[in-house]
Amino acid sequence: MALVAGAIAAVALLTVATVLYATNGYTSFGLGDPSTSTTPSTTTSTTGTTLTPTTTTTSRSPQVDALLAALPAVYRTTTPCAPATADGGALVAVRCTATNSFDSRFPPPAEAEFRLFADRAAQDAAFLQLVTNRGIPRMDERGGCRPKSDPIHYALYYRPDSQPLPGEFTTCFVADGNAQVWWVDSRTLTIGTLKRPGDVDTLDKLDLWWNERILSAF
Repeated sequence: MALVAGAIAAVALLTVATVLYATNGYTSFGLGDPSTSTTPSTTTSTTGTTLTPTTTTTSRSPQVDALLAALPAVYRTTTPCAPATADGGALVAVRCTATNSFDSRFPPPAEAEFRLFADRAAQDAAFLQLVTNRGIPRMDERGGCRPKSDPIHYALYYRPDSQPLPGEFTTCFVADGNAQVWWVDSRTLTIGTLKRPGDVDTLDKLDLWWNERILSAF
């Protein structure tokens, strides 16, 4: 009877061991139970970035607007003109790099500069400083710029509809590799400058361009 009881106990222990192994065997070795394995879930978080458009507004001063409105017709519309450094006592200045018309006879300026002054006194002082610094004499009897036949000088110029107005001078010269034509417009309180790289021949043609495209349109 003892043997039978021992056999029964052994069978019972074997059965319990088998059940325990089947239940916990994988876990005991760190493998996990394949029937209850969990697949790791991956959560992707996307952080949205909101870009706010930046609008840059460039405002011009009333003086610049007044100067642009006073430009000669050949520069007044559809022309790239931008504010420039104001010197010589000017309130504001603009630089233009193209004209709105073409003349096959005379090459246009490479650029033009225009300065606006507060009053006639400031305008006169600026032009007189220019010719004084360059040692350019006044010769009204010689008329306007004639660089191929006359010495460099400055003189009053005639508008198409009037006699010369006080202080309305023109001059021309070559400086820093550029042919330059300058003139005073007392009606708009501006001084204009045309520039084109070149020599005396270039200067002569540039002055003719000024006569045709600017002076004749006054």
